Amino acid sequence: MKNISVPEVKIIKQLDGLTSIRFFLALSIVLFHNCEEFSNAGYYFEIISRGYCSVSGFFLLSGLILAYNYDRKYNLRAYFQNRFARIYPLYLLSLIFAFPLFLYFQYQTNANYIGTVIPISIVSVLMIQSWSVEWLSHLNPPTWSLSVEAFLYLIFPLSLLIIQRFKGISLYIIPLCFYIIIISLYLKYPENLGTGANPILHIPTFIFGIFTGILLSRNKLSIFCCSFITYSYLISPVYNSFLHWKIEFCNSTDHVLKAFPVIFVLL
Repeated sequence: MKNISVPEVKIIKQLDGLTSIRFFLALSIVLFHNCEEFSNAGYYFEIISRGYCSVSGFFLLSGLILAYNYDRKYNLRAYFQNRFARIYPLYLLSLIFAFPLFLYFQYQTNANYIGTVIPISIVSVLMIQSWSVEWLSHLNPPTWSLSVEAFLYLIFPLSLLIIQRFKGISLYIIPLCFYIIIISLYLKYPENLGTGANPILHIPTFIFGIFTGILLSRNKLSIFCCSFITYSYLISPVYNSFLHWKIEFCNSTDHVLKAFPVIFVLL
């Protein structure tokens, strides 16, 4: 009888240090959305007002955990089925709940509301709203991060396959090269990449997560190091606010500066 290859998906160890970071990343984002309550807090307000930088921590964790689970052989079809089941049902439910309010608002404020509702609904259902500034702030704005996540899930199998072919020092160079390329593109063409919601800007962070997950899977990196790398994203609002405060960077660089902690770790 022909042997059937069973997808190998390892059960994650007790990665308590990595799991708990989700709470603190989420807390940083919640504080950001209520930052006006801290408007009289001086420099602390500057830190809280850049809490959105912590979103990248979730993308790094996704790459890390996926790579740790799927570093060996796995079934591609099962992978996409699992990813789809993980986010799309709840995502679609959120759109259904948000749609009546979106439709009512467009009806009240937009003479050509049908011309807006139909395309926005289509791109939202397809989870591609993060690719354009014009699509972001309509049906359900907070779901831009899920749109980015969906794209990262899509490119994961090929990204993992490519990264697995590298060994030694070249494995360390890959994420750094991605950061340099994306930062250069963003600084050269900020208007084309739009806001920090554009999935292209988050590819380096996701790639670095894959790189970290592979090293952890092969016992070449400790849980402590992985936790340190991940926590670097939690403090990103601190150093971003410091750079803006001392060096007066323009606001458009915020989403690029999120890469800095990982670059420091690499160096």
